[in-house]
Amino acid sequence: MARGEAIRVSEANLTRRVSAANLTRRVTGAVGARRAALAGAAALLLVACGGLDDGLYARIVTDEGRILVRLHEERAPLPVAAFVGLAEGVLGPDRFYDGSIVEIASEQLVMSGGVRGRGLGRPDWEIPDEFHPELRHDRPGVVSLLTEGPHTGSSRFVITRRAAPELDEVYPVFGEVVDGQEVLDTLRRGQTLQRVRIVRVGPAARAYRVDGPGFAELRSQVAQELLRQVLQRHERDARRVPPPLAGCRRHRVRAAVRGPQPGRRADAGLRGQGAAALHGSLVDGTQFGTSGIEPMEFTIGAVVKGLEEMLLAMRRGGRRTVLIPPDLGYGAMGVPGTVPPRAFLIFDVELVGFSN
Repeated sequence: MARGEAIRVSEANLTRRVSAANLTRRVTGAVGARRAALAGAAALLLVACGGLDDGLYARIVTDEGRILVRLHEERAPLPVAAFVGLAEGVLGPDRFYDGSIVEIASEQLVMSGGVRGRGLGRPDWEIPDEFHPELRHDRPGVVSLLTEGPHTGSSRFVITRRAAPELDEVYPVFGEVVDGQEVLDTLRRGQTLQRVRIVRVGPAARAYRVDGPGFAELRSQVAQELLRQVLQRHERDARRVPPPLAGCRRHRVRAAVRGPQPGRRADAGLRGQGAAALHGSLVDGTQFGTSGIEPMEFTIGAVVKGLEEMLLAMRRGGRRTVLIPPDLGYGAMGVPGTVPPRAFLIFDVELVGFSN
């Protein structure tokens, strides 16, 4: 065979092999493309999770880069639920933290979560403090809920740049930075958290969800535990309520009541006035009001919502102790000179009766 003929035969064989390969790719294209897409997605997920342990994480994208936070949903369930609910738009405006401004960037910490580029914003609720003995501000990268006094946690959070033991038992810890501490250290005041996304790794984390009713129930449970601790402290310090109100049973406040409810006394809901012996205090034991020796007259609609709910649920002669959250009490304003802003209230009540 001449050299030119051999070259032409080789070219023809190569052409046939390439055509066959192209035909195979076209025939298997539909299945192959799907497999490739799934493999690509799995690879991206692996890169995103970075071989992380099972758990709940928050990926914070800032002007300087990304920060990955491990959330302690088991040891700090209420602060984590508040953070996740806000980040996912369940407990506030959609994607609450997206566009948040870095309000403080000191040597000690970075603070954000209260001011957004698209306007001021904070939820209309506060949560009681929830501390865990194993969660401390003992190193850089600790994430905790900013408070403006006891039991005033909401949306603002801080991340430490160094150990800050002075914040223990002041700001409830609920997470820690597992990647991106160098990004945190470069953030400056006025920069933004572009977006915050919750990452779920493992079956338990994928099943984790926050909704309004569940959050309200969790907040109520923590409040009940707080009330139990307060009453124990009062007993221990011999600062119990006045004798006429001793032995009150506890009552859980969930939401405001605006009329007769199923399972409640109808006659209580139908009457607008009554008399009760009242004793009010803050969770630290500070007293802010009492009816004194004689019962105090009240009008439904003219008392704080949490107290109104309890009164409507009581029978004549009943005695109860209630812990009222700020949004059902005196709210963000408080009572100047008497009740601090965003304060949880404790009322001991004996219902004397309702009248027309």
